[in-house]
This record gives sequence, C-alpha cells and structure tokens, in this order.
Amino acid sequence: MTLVSLSYFTDRKCAIRTIAPEDVPNNPLMTVGKEKITMPNYQGSDLDLTGLWWLRWGNQDDWRLKVYDWSRAEELISFAGGHFEGNSFPMQFLWPAMSKGHWGYSNFIGGRFQMLDHSKHDPEGPFPLYFYNQTNAYFSEENFKLINKNEDEWLRPTTFSEGGSTYTYTLTRIMYADGSLHPKWFDQWVNHMGIFKLTVWGNDDQSVRLCEAIAWFVMPRAAACELCAIFL
Repeated sequence: MTLVSLSYFTDRKCAIRTIAPEDVPNNPLMTVGKEKITMPNYQGSDLDLTGLWWLRWGNQDDWRLKVYDWSRAEELISFAGGHFEGNSFPMQFLWPAMSKGHWGYSNFIGGRFQMLDHSKHDPEGPFPLYFYNQTNAYFSEENFKLINKNEDEWLRPTTFSEGGSTYTYTLTRIMYADGSLHPKWFDQWVNHMGIFKLTVWGNDDQSVRLCEAIAWFVMPRAAACELCAIFL
C-alpha cells in the first residue's frame, strides 16, 4: 500500500467501521439514543428507548440459536431518531434503523453475513414498529413481537410459522442516554464479544456498503474499503 493510498484510506469514511467493545462508550460511530420518544396525546410517560440495546439471546436450548448467538451476527441497536405517527393506539413507530450508527454487528463470520444482507436495505428508509399500547408492539408482521419486561429489557419472541416454535431474545439496554453504563449488562456484553470487535455502518452510501460487504469476504476490511473507493 502506498503512502498516498494509506492517507486516502485514513481520511475516508469507509462503509464498514470497527470499534473495540470496551471503547463503545467513547466512540461516536455508534449513535446513542438521547431523547425519550413522545407519544402523541398519551397521558402516561414517554417511551424510553434511549441509550444502546443488546440483542441478547442468553442461554438457549436450541442448537440453532446457540450457533446464531456464537456467530455474533447482530449485537447492538439504537432507536435514535425514532418518532410516532398517529394520535392514539395502535400507533406506528418509525426509526432509521439502517442509517449509519444505528445497527451493530461483529467482525466475526455472522456479522459479515448479516452486514451483507443489510447492505441491500435502503439506509434512509424508515423501519416500522406498530405499538398496541405502551408495552406491546410488533414489527412488520404480528409474529415478530416486542413485549416490555422492565425499564431495561424488552422480550423479542418470533414465531416463523403458525404452530411453529417461538424463539426469543431479550433486547437489553447496556448504555443510558447520558453515556453511563448499565451496571450489569454492559460488562456482560463485552464478555460476550470476546476477541471480536463491533462493526457498524460508517456512511449511508448503499452501493459502497454492498461493495465493501462483498469484498470483505475475500480480503481485509481496509483493503475492501480501498478497492471499493477505486470503483465507486
């Protein structure tokens, strides 16, 4: 690599960026949700989805879930920038889930495949959630539910077919809006990551995302960034 290309790589914001798990609190690449989400005309408290959330599978009996968790495909999400549409329940909640800094993966094999899959999504397209009430919601289909457990945990049961098995992970807050760490879950997430790093989208250019996600399977991430910069 020449000095010129090295300088270019250093200055350029690649589509795929990495963060050491313990450095997440001090790294702006992962967007932290700062504000509670206002529910229009709702007399209770606002929805607190601030901070950063871990897609925590925990101890699963199903070997397929053990393998998925081991692969570290999806790790963190941020609800920053989300908002409700409508004035009463049920209400649609939209947030820019695929924009840079909102979804975290890993640099292990599962994260690479998941980033390749997500690179096909529009970075600026809103991601919908449908809330029945303050504590129950579902994603694009009703068999993808979101159920409040406590202020720092939401259950995410998924049933892929009628009468089929239900698989549940727990959406778990590891960092608060002010940057402080959850006293239990942040350290557990860091331990779960082990030797691997968190990977995030560093820009919202879909073509560059797809290029780097593909190239990363056959060359180092930095080289993938360089290669895609030549053609895009």
